Amino acid sequence: MLKLFRKIRRQLLDGGQLRKYAIYAAGEILLVVVGILLALQVNNWNENKKQTRSEAVYLNRLSEDISDMMVFYQREKEIVASINGAHQALDYLESCGEKEGLETAFRQTLLTHQVLGNFLQNRSTYDEMVSSGAFARLKNTELKDVISKMFNWVEGGNLNVSYFREELGRASAIINERVSFSYDPENKLIVDYQIPEICGDKQFRNALVEVIDSRQDVFFIFKNIHRSLQQALALLEKEQDG
Repeated sequence: MLKLFRKIRRQLLDGGQLRKYAIYAAGEILLVVVGILLALQVNNWNENKKQTRSEAVYLNRLSEDISDMMVFYQREKEIVASINGAHQALDYLESCGEKEGLETAFRQTLLTHQVLGNFLQNRSTYDEMVSSGAFARLKNTELKDVISKMFNWVEGGNLNVSYFREELGRASAIINERVSFSYDPENKLIVDYQIPEICGDKQFRNALVEVIDSRQDVFFIFKNIHRSLQQALALLEKEQDG
């Protein structure tokens, strides 16, 4: 093909047909430009196709990660029960043990007053998408916003849990001064106390209120994380189906 082009150019030049040569040369340049543009278009098409496949893989992995997180955030009834139990414990304390049926809740609250777990997050795929630029390339801005806020809720929630633990540490010191913890013959943790001695203790009451407040604050964050997880999964499903 190149030999043919050279032969045509030579014939035009040898024949003194400069006008025709100029037109031919312009046409040849145009063909080269068109060829380059087509090559770039094909390359862009291949790159876009590659990114589309990569995005589909990422979104599928992200959906699986968030679904795994949802298993942890199905504990709403458990958290509500712990809050209700702590309120019953406070009622039992304020009644100096006279309210029937609440002592079990009082004991259980004392045994678990320091229990405050972290919020689970599985962000390996999300972090990989951010570092690779794949997350920024997502065209669905609503999806990006919901996912970012979801992980921000978890991150902020865990920072708050650290603060709540500090507050509980002070409350725990007061509780531990007034009651005794030990193990029964079956190696089960038990608590011993004298209700007449602690029911009028303002510091002990305030410590128990701190336990309630911490659990309620955790539940507020928990609900917002759970809601954002549901939103993210719904948008991911819609994006993958579309």
